[in-house]
Amino acid sequence: MEVFKSDDERFGGSDVVNASTFATERTPFHNQHYSLEMNVPLLEVAVLEEKIVERGEEDES
Repeated sequence: MEVFKSDDERFGGSDVVNASTFATERTPFHNQHYSLEMNVPLLEVAVLEEKIVERGEEDES
């Protein structure tokens, strides 16, 4: 979940929107077992918050 992104329209950015939540995939990348894909505009800083959801568990947010 994105907590903060510097590309927000309030800060003069282009306000590129990502999904409200991200799911990791079992796709190795940079010597890590899992990875995720997201859009990151040039010079953006994004702060993400971790939320662990077990398989089959509904996301209530």
